[in-house]
Amino acid sequence: MRSQLLALLLTLLCSFAPKAEQLVWGTAYPLAIHPVVDPSVPGSLLIGNLAFDSLFRFDTEGKLEPRLVESWQAESPTRYRFRLREGVKFHSGNPLTSADVAWTFEQLKASPSFERWWSPITTIEALNERDFVVVTDYPFSMLFVRLSFLFPADSQFVPSTAQRLSGTGPFMLSDYLQNLHARFEQNPQYWGEISGNVEQLSLIPIANKEARVASLFSDDVHLVDHVPLEYAHLFNEKQHVLLHPVNGQDWTAIQLNPRRPYIEQVSVRQALNFAINNQALAESMGPMADTATQLSDPAFPSYNKSLTPRYNPIVANQLLEEAEVPDGTRLTLILPQSYQEKYRRLAGQLQKMLLRTGFELQVEWLDDSGYVQALESCRYDMALVSRHSLSGDVMTLMRTMKVSDSLYPHVGRCGPYVSERGEVLLRAAEAEWRSAERDLLMRQLEEQLYDDALLVPLYWEQRLWAASAEVSLGPVGFAMAYPHFDKLSLRQADAADKAD
Repeated sequence: MRSQLLALLLTLLCSFAPKAEQLVWGTAYPLAIHPVVDPSVPGSLLIGNLAFDSLFRFDTEGKLEPRLVESWQAESPTRYRFRLREGVKFHSGNPLTSADVAWTFEQLKASPSFERWWSPITTIEALNERDFVVVTDYPFSMLFVRLSFLFPADSQFVPSTAQRLSGTGPFMLSDYLQNLHARFEQNPQYWGEISGNVEQLSLIPIANKEARVASLFSDDVHLVDHVPLEYAHLFNEKQHVLLHPVNGQDWTAIQLNPRRPYIEQVSVRQALNFAINNQALAESMGPMADTATQLSDPAFPSYNKSLTPRYNPIVANQLLEEAEVPDGTRLTLILPQSYQEKYRRLAGQLQKMLLRTGFELQVEWLDDSGYVQALESCRYDMALVSRHSLSGDVMTLMRTMKVSDSLYPHVGRCGPYVSERGEVLLRAAEAEWRSAERDLLMRQLEEQLYDDALLVPLYWEQRLWAASAEVSLGPVGFAMAYPHFDKLSLRQADAADKAD
């Protein structure tokens, strides 16, 4: 069976051999075509940035800029009025209206992660063809950042065999075979300027990291994402294949569930932090990984420099003895199966570290839906979580982890983190529009999280892409871990370049 799948993959790679006008991308993301972009679904944001536009986005310098929104005004501290650009059309030919924005938000309410991603936004209401209002529970300084995740979908579109996706983005889906490939063509009626020359873009999912890197060196693809750190040195040996570090970093941590036996005690959660050598884990990832101590990226103004790594197995054993945790206590660690290739070694290292303090760590690999369900229902002791720094600062990350029951009144019984002071700091930071004051509140919030030990931060890992020299990535810039596809370009490599 594996040989048949490999043969099929090779056939697909050959059929998508790079052409002058076509960029072929080997991706680690699963291909999932959905009419509405859900940022909580792996790979959904990739399709969203290709075929859709968001209300706001980060420019090539990391600054937030309006996209489908033309102008806005505050009608009150909790009510903002926005106006859409005029003349924007979906791939179907339907015009973009404010009703599409409101409809998209309503569709997202069916997502199990809705409260975590969109709170405290409560309603989006269409006023007329181009105007809509966004209402929040309280003044929310991160509103525009949150709206950069909202990709308006075509509410009048009915998917067909010929056309399965209707966005407003620079590329249109032209061919799709589930889990095998997706081909996109440049949108000839795109509302914005397309400065790149890529006319066709083909996505091929290649989950195996060795196969993904090999496909680039063999010239079967132009571009690959999620390059393993241990392979970074290879890209110095062949000049027509270049390594591209992506702006921002991936943050990896262990989320603890204080509603489970023993872990409800702060001292036990602190002991787990003392038991895990996150510096050693970062070093094992290579020179492009840095030890993490908190949610904020070291480049963020919310980063708290006073928080240091806590590895000390002697202190860990003392705390566990005082808490009367017996040797041989079993803990479960859940991980997403789609990242098994990446995290298998990490899981083994964690098992060995915890064994030194008397814990037996049982590793459970779950499919993506099972992993999300386990998080939502609190069916875990420990969960490996990963976030990209540009998905937001400590406030946004805290909300995506469902930090408090009172912040999420509609999600049921599972709210892993309950802290009165943490909630007060979070609400104050979100309502504070002055940047210096907000940064100070977030640094205090980081210290509170550090003391409560909800998390075991592991490391910050720089995300690596690699591309052939034909791909122009210099002026593209990366936002939300994806390129600006309207600026992506290809150039013909000279024969002399290839020979060198």
